[in-house]
Amino acid sequence: MADSRPPKPGRLSSDTLARARSGDVEVFETANWSRSALMRGNGRGKEPLGKTNWAVWWWLAPLLFIAFAIGALFWGVNRIQNSLESSAAGILENAGISAEGLEFDASYRDLEVTGELPAGVSAEQIEEALESDDSSSFDVRNATVVAAAAVVAAPELAAIDVSATSDGEAITLIGTVPSQEHADELIAAAESTGLPVDSTGLTVAGIDASSDDPDGQIESYSALLGSLTAGSFTAANLAIGDSGPVTGEITAVDEGVAGELRPVVGSDVDVTAPATLGAIDTSVNFDGERIVLDGTVLSQEQSNTLETAATEVVGAGNVVNNLAISGLDEAVAGADDRVAALAASISTFDGLQSADATMNDTDLTINGVASDEAGQLLTSDTTAAAEDAGLRPGGAITLPEAPGLAEQIDLLQQELDALQEEIRENVVFDTNTADLTPTAIGTLDKVVAAMQRYPLPVVEVGGHTDSRGADDLNLALSQARADSVSAYLGQTVEPARLSANGFGETQPIADNTTEEGQQENRRVEFIAKESF
Repeated sequence: MADSRPPKPGRLSSDTLARARSGDVEVFETANWSRSALMRGNGRGKEPLGKTNWAVWWWLAPLLFIAFAIGALFWGVNRIQNSLESSAAGILENAGISAEGLEFDASYRDLEVTGELPAGVSAEQIEEALESDDSSSFDVRNATVVAAAAVVAAPELAAIDVSATSDGEAITLIGTVPSQEHADELIAAAESTGLPVDSTGLTVAGIDASSDDPDGQIESYSALLGSLTAGSFTAANLAIGDSGPVTGEITAVDEGVAGELRPVVGSDVDVTAPATLGAIDTSVNFDGERIVLDGTVLSQEQSNTLETAATEVVGAGNVVNNLAISGLDEAVAGADDRVAALAASISTFDGLQSADATMNDTDLTINGVASDEAGQLLTSDTTAAAEDAGLRPGGAITLPEAPGLAEQIDLLQQELDALQEEIRENVVFDTNTADLTPTAIGTLDKVVAAMQRYPLPVVEVGGHTDSRGADDLNLALSQARADSVSAYLGQTVEPARLSANGFGETQPIADNTTEEGQQENRRVEFIAKESF
C-alpha cells in the first residue's frame, strides 16, 4: 500500500520525489520543498539524486572553468589581431606613408605587410612606423614587410633614326628625330645640295631624345649631307642612329670627286666611282657547217680559247673569228672562267644541227637543234654547268620537228631513189631463185635505216623477172622475190608498213635479148606511199 501519511514539514512525499526523479519540471515549480529536502529524500533513508549524481557536479565545475578560460583566450587573441590589422593603415597614414596597395595580416601581435610598396618608401620605413606606434590599444610587437617595390616605368624617349637616299636627281629623308629644330636642320642641309628634297617621311617625336648628344648627332649628319652637291654623285644612301657615326655609301660621278669626298665623309661611308672596265659580250653562230665568232673579249687568250673550241668542231677552214679584244680589266671577276664555260659549250656543237649562243658578264644563252637526244642532253648539261662560273644559263636545245606524212613520203622516196642504183646492182637473183645474197642483204639494211628515219609512209616492194619462161611462172617467181625481200625487211621494220607485189616480166628496164639485160630485169624496186 502506498504511504498515505502526510509528510513531515521539510520532507518530500514519495509521490513528489518520484515525479522529480522522472524529470517532471512542474514539480519544481509547485512543490513545497527545499534543496536540503531534495538532497535528504523522503526521510526514510532515500536519497533522490543519489550519491553518484552529487559527485558529477563537483567534477563538471573545473571542466566548465577551463572551457571558459580557453574561449576567453581565443576571443582576446582574435580581438588583438583584428585591432592590429584595422589600425595598421591609420598608423602609416599618421606617419606620412600611404597604405594604398598594402595588405595586413596579424598573428597575435606580429604583423605581416604584403602588396606593393608605395613609391619612394622602403620596407624598413614601414616596419619602423608600425613598431614604434603606441597610439592604439594594442602595440605591434614585430612588423615584417614582404611587399614588393613598385615597378616604375622608364620615361619614353625619342630615338634618332634617319636615312637619306638619293639617285642623284632628288633626296628623300625618312625616319624619326626628337624635335622640329632637328628636322629643320636636316631639311636645310639636304636642300643645300641643290636637289629637290622629299621630307614627308621625316617624323618629329616631340619628346626627349634617348641619345646622349642628339644635337651633335644631327649636326654631324647635316654637315655630311651638305658636302654633297648636285651633279657630283649618282647615288647615295646615308643613315644615322642614336650611337655611332654616319654610315652608308656614296657613288661619285668620277674618281676625282670621290677622292675629294672621302676625307670629308669619313671612313664609315664608302665612296666609290665607276671605273672604265671591260665587259665580255660575245656571240657564236653555227649553221651545221661553219662557226662564226662575234663580239668582244678582254684578251687575246680568251679569243684563242673560243677559236680553238670552234676549230675542233668544224675544222680551221670553217671558223670565222670576228672577235674584238678590248684589252681592259674585267668588270666582273672570273672572266676567264666564263669564256672557258662558253668554249665547253661550243665543243658540243658537233651533236647539233644548228646553234646560236650569246654570253655576257652574267648570262649564257644557247638555242639550238640537236641531231639526236644524246647531242641535246650533252649540250644542255654543259650549258647548265656554266653556273659554276657564275653564269645564268638560258635557252633550249630541241630536237628537229618530225616532218608530216607527205613530207616523209618525199624524203623517204628521195633516199630510196638515191639507193636505187645500188639496189639494182646488188639486190638481184639467180635464174629461177628468190634467195637473197649477202651483198643484197647489205643493201637492204640501208633501206631499213631509211624507213626508220621516216616512220609514217608505207613501202611497196615490187618483184620483177626477165622474159624467159612462161608468164605465169615469171609472175609467181617475181612474187616470191618480193616476198623474200619484204620478209627480210619485216624483221626490223613493222611488217604492216610493207606490201610485196610481183609484176613478172611486165616492166622490164633492160633488153631481155641479152644476158646483161636479163640480169638487170631480175630486180626489186621500192615505192613510198601514204597507204596501200
